[in-house]
Amino acid sequence: MSSSDSISSLFVGQAPQALSMVSVDDNAPISIIMFCLIIGTISSITGDIFSLLEFIGFASWFIHGIAFLSLIKLRLTGYQGPSNSAVFRVPLPLPIIMVAICLYLIVVPVVAAPRLHYLYAVICILSGLPFYFIFTRAKIQGRWVDKVTVLYQLLFRLGIPDKQLL
Repeated sequence: MSSSDSISSLFVGQAPQALSMVSVDDNAPISIIMFCLIIGTISSITGDIFSLLEFIGFASWFIHGIAFLSLIKLRLTGYQGPSNSAVFRVPLPLPIIMVAICLYLIVVPVVAAPRLHYLYAVICILSGLPFYFIFTRAKIQGRWVDKVTVLYQLLFRLGIPDKQLL
């Protein structure tokens, strides 16, 4: 098992299978492009562009901070990948510095001009946690998930990508 196989095996089951499929005609990830297009359109219609950019900036630094914190946790616990090769070989000061930068970029706007949309951003990000625990950790899925996936495949002509394409 190569290093890329061990890394890709970490993310199996993290998203619905329908979002990981590609078009059978041109191998483009049409489903995720459509998903991002719909979310972006809804976001741009609901508010003015400056508050949307501020919201996205705050949310992205919040997510980056969580990612760097998880990297620190993986480094400190000595996580070894599925093939017992060290997957996370990052010097520890780098994620610590990045967490400090993320905290600064998160806290300063909230302290300088406290607004309610910062709370909405945090609630929006954390609202995905129950879905993660229900569908990924507990592996609870109804029979409707497979039916929706097949309908989605037939409607958009999607298929599971070959290993060679990854």
